[in-house]
Amino acid sequence: MSKVTENEITLLKTMFEPCMGLPVVVTITDAERGEVAKFDNVSLTGIEVQKSTGMKNAPNKRTKDGKSYTPPMFALVFGNNRLVFVNEDTTACVVYNGVKLILDNTTVSVVKL
Repeated sequence: MSKVTENEITLLKTMFEPCMGLPVVVTITDAERGEVAKFDNVSLTGIEVQKSTGMKNAPNKRTKDGKSYTPPMFALVFGNNRLVFVNEDTTACVVYNGVKLILDNTTVSVVKL
């Protein structure tokens, strides 16, 4: 499996550009339980390829075509904090004043205050 490409990071940066460096609200919502976490007035400072080396809670390896691989990841950076996503499990959608990241039963919304 390939790494997250520079083109994919550039696309994500473009999608998040209206929020970059500004106060945002990050809301994590579960399909069954509703809102599970909300972070008000945080600043999105970057989007980066996430390396798994030395990472606590790294995702399990996966298998494709008989070969084992670590799934490619990207991180939303909020100062010294990161929200890490597995690229192939995440769909990004532009919404009014922000971006919504959709996973199986979870959505993460990042919108400007």
